[in-house]
Amino acid sequence: MVIEQPDNDYKCLQVSEWAGVEVIFGSAMLVFYFVEGDTHRPGCSQHHLMNHSSVRYEEVCSTADMGPSSVDISWCVATVWPLYKAGHTQEPDAATAQRLARAFHDLELLKRQNAELRSLFTGINIGDPSLRQEQKDALYQDLQDKLRRAEDLLERSQDINKQSTVEVGEGPSERYERLRRRISDNVQELWYFVSVEMNKMHKQVLDTSPDLATKLTRILEEGVEHKRSLLVDLQSLAEVDGFAAWREEEANELSDLVQRRLEYLQNPADCSQARKLTCNLNKGCGYGCQLHHVVYCLMVAYGTQRTLILKSKGWRYHKTGWEEVFFPLSNTCTDPNGDSHSHWPGKTDTQVVDLPIIDSLSPRPPYLPLAVPADLAPRLTRLHGDPIVWWVGQLLKYLLRPQEATSNMLRDAGEKLQFKKPIVGVHVRRTDKVGTEAAFHQLEEYMLAVDEYFDQLEMKSGPVDQRRIFLASDDPKVLAEAKTKYTNYEVIGDPVIAKSAAVHTRYSDVSLNGIIIDIHFLSMSDYLVCTFSSQVCRVAYELMQTMYPDAADLFRSLDDIYYYGGQSAHNRVAVLPHESQDARDMNLEVGDLVGVAGNHWDGFSKGKNLRTNRIGLYPSFKVVEKVEAVEFPTTHYEVLSRYLKNELSVMGEIDGFSAWRENEAIKLSDLVQRRLKFLQNPPSCDKAKKLKCGYGCQIHHLVYCMIIAYGTEHTLILDSKEWSYHKGGWEEVFQPLSNNCTNKGDAHFTLWPGIDGEDQNLLLPFVDYLESPPPYLPLAVPEDLVPRLLKFHGFPFIWWIGQILKYLLQPQETTQKLIDEAANKLNFRKPIVGQKGNALNAKSPFCYRVHIRRTDKINREADFHSVEEYMQPVEEFYNTLEMRGKTKRIYLATDDPEVFKEIKTKYPKYEVIGSPEMAKYTTLESRYSDESLNGILLDIHFLSRSDYIVCTFSSQVGRLAYEIMQAYNVDASERYFSLDDVYYYGGQTHHYYEAVYPHKSSGDGEIDLNVDDVLNINKHYFNGSSKVKNIRTGQEGLVPSFKIQEKTESVLFPTYPEVFLDLD
Repeated sequence: MVIEQPDNDYKCLQVSEWAGVEVIFGSAMLVFYFVEGDTHRPGCSQHHLMNHSSVRYEEVCSTADMGPSSVDISWCVATVWPLYKAGHTQEPDAATAQRLARAFHDLELLKRQNAELRSLFTGINIGDPSLRQEQKDALYQDLQDKLRRAEDLLERSQDINKQSTVEVGEGPSERYERLRRRISDNVQELWYFVSVEMNKMHKQVLDTSPDLATKLTRILEEGVEHKRSLLVDLQSLAEVDGFAAWREEEANELSDLVQRRLEYLQNPADCSQARKLTCNLNKGCGYGCQLHHVVYCLMVAYGTQRTLILKSKGWRYHKTGWEEVFFPLSNTCTDPNGDSHSHWPGKTDTQVVDLPIIDSLSPRPPYLPLAVPADLAPRLTRLHGDPIVWWVGQLLKYLLRPQEATSNMLRDAGEKLQFKKPIVGVHVRRTDKVGTEAAFHQLEEYMLAVDEYFDQLEMKSGPVDQRRIFLASDDPKVLAEAKTKYTNYEVIGDPVIAKSAAVHTRYSDVSLNGIIIDIHFLSMSDYLVCTFSSQVCRVAYELMQTMYPDAADLFRSLDDIYYYGGQSAHNRVAVLPHESQDARDMNLEVGDLVGVAGNHWDGFSKGKNLRTNRIGLYPSFKVVEKVEAVEFPTTHYEVLSRYLKNELSVMGEIDGFSAWRENEAIKLSDLVQRRLKFLQNPPSCDKAKKLKCGYGCQIHHLVYCMIIAYGTEHTLILDSKEWSYHKGGWEEVFQPLSNNCTNKGDAHFTLWPGIDGEDQNLLLPFVDYLESPPPYLPLAVPEDLVPRLLKFHGFPFIWWIGQILKYLLQPQETTQKLIDEAANKLNFRKPIVGQKGNALNAKSPFCYRVHIRRTDKINREADFHSVEEYMQPVEEFYNTLEMRGKTKRIYLATDDPEVFKEIKTKYPKYEVIGSPEMAKYTTLESRYSDESLNGILLDIHFLSRSDYIVCTFSSQVGRLAYEIMQAYNVDASERYFSLDDVYYYGGQTHHYYEAVYPHKSSGDGEIDLNVDDVLNINKHYFNGSSKVKNIRTGQEGLVPSFKIQEKTESVLFPTYPEVFLDLD
């Protein structure tokens, strides 16, 4: 079948979703089309589809011989895959890959249905003159039946298509998740209120009005069923809303992130130099309390970027220490000693700081409970009902990694107890807690909550084979009581463990094993019933969060709400107003902060209105939890920044796009190189327009000349005789710029910009003296390259300069031999970072490189920087790589030979590659010689083949190496550290950034920003600030660097002949 192509005026709609299937019989055509918009138009041309920025497509067409039928049916399915709705690339991400797989599945269904349709109509020929009228009537009736069946098939196809529009993997909105959880909480709070009030009424009328009491009992019985039904429906909603897989994946990703951060924090590369925080395990309290003490210590260590050293020898629960029961907190650093030592809080440069118990902590840092890291908070508030409990759970997960003996003990206990699900964990605390820290609660109170859990479970899933509880207690009598009173339950528990938990036997190995077993199986239960006044109960609840995406509501506490001993304020926010009804109540206005004292489990909570300072009761459903998101220092500084850099590096390797990035970089590089080759090799040199570039032709000047030649469509003629670095000229060191047009001949040259409207040869001055500058001077990038460059490169202009340098610096055979010999001599071919070469740089070795410029630049164009300043980012880089098992080596390029000696003396752990001899030839006295040229060529070559560069961008050599680096990597825009300037190109017209976040000046030299403000960048400081000029306001000052981003200057350069571009 041929679909008629639209004419030039036909506006194809943005193709982004499967919208339907249409059958057209009048023109013997069956067309499937998938578009989004008010009008559905079949026949959207391949050209329109291919050139739409947000789609890729695959067209599948099939025709079949339908026999001698008067109705020919064929089909064409255009499958169009949406990617991101706005501003994203057209290469598939993980969610799109899922959608793509599902779409192919649906396409296969459509194909099968199409086959059924074809079979329905095969052999139909109602125009046969030999047929009698009754036969024709029967055929018509059969055709109608088949058409109805066809319509059913098509309706099912449309249903498939509608289902296929669901975005997979993107996850629910935060509002949806919070609202879903709030509804569940409010249903429970409503039942607390109704049941308590109805029971009060029941007691009041029991003696005076038995009939009313009976009616109230029936209302309560029916009401609880209504409550269960609502909660079951909400649970089912979470299972069928399409986001269950996302919740699992998000929970795993967040947990993995935190565990790896903790592992990195706790395993410094050099323990003797690491900053440490010491914590004494032997706090004078029980096991649960001591666990929470260690969690607090780890929180403070995380917040202060210190490795936690746990002092556990002589632990009252196990004299030989923590490390015999659980894994050590560190594999590399357990020594508490250091060069300097102080009590909390110490100073930033104090190596070892001793941390007191939380009760004595002063000053109190902001990251104590109930604070959660601000960088995790947005994801956590979407995923979890109580982020602080999740956060504490993750710290416990890291701390409580069992040694083999402990793991075997837990396995054996599970087998002995025959622990299996469904099961409710019940913790009954008696002995020392009762009457001092907590009230006594009868076993019946615990079991009411257990019964309710199983009643609700059976409403949802049907009868369970066996109701079961895991009962943990410090009173052995409780187990016997439970087995006697609740014969319909299988009661799992160990009286020996309960006996060992008694006060007089608590601090022993037997007791420790028992409490570890109790907490483990309580946390493994489906639901937890306990008193939150008990630390053991809260530890089990915290650990439970590591077993589920969100277990925040899988508990019933008979007394307190969740709290953390020594916590900062626990605040909630009023979302509904409340007027006090009696002296016990307090007023609320929307937005009021309420300090929480507790939940009375009767629909009311007690708290303090921080606006009015009134203490009283308020309806629990009228407030929501306030998540305390705090900027932990590790989210901006050393530990996390190192880890995130590594994570981002790994993400770039495993996100599925590395092959695409490499392929796209190769294709664009090839395109530019062939354009330059085409420009520089005209069919007739005599007739070609020429641009002459002389005056010594240093490399950046030559790049500027090439840019002007490219922009004006002139062949560049390089006049390099008597070059100060090599008297024989450029062509003896590098390949000529052209194979057929290398001299001006008898041509006449006019000084730039020439005469308007005339084709002429032009003589180009230095950029500093250029009058009437064209628009394509740096930092401009060809407009036709920009959309593709922005997809894979962080700084398109640098890539553009790198491509021009790649064309210019093609070495002659003797130069290549020089490079190869130097690489062998330096042992430079040996991989250091261990990355794999790609097609852009298949033969290049890898190294970390430092360029230290001294001599003529210092105090004239640049400040002096010590070796330590250069080595600090080197150390930082290798600290990041340390977790990936890399060795430490640098390539050193400098014009001062003494720097080699200094680095080797001060940094003996580094292998320093480089040649002091080359450094001698780059001094002022011997700079303009063949030896000096060879030396600087080698330095730039090896610097540019680096994995990372530390230099000063005030140096042209540093900038050249950085630019050339882009030509041999997919994206090396962030692989540098400049000790002074931001990147710039000498003679550039301007360097614009744009504001991506608003900013309100706080004084201290800051200026205001509005989103989209255009800024002229002056300097990036290493304190998170940049100095800029706001073009809109004319103000100059400081702004946070993260609130601005590079603005790519996209300029329309001339286009080149299509016959050449077709080679792309």
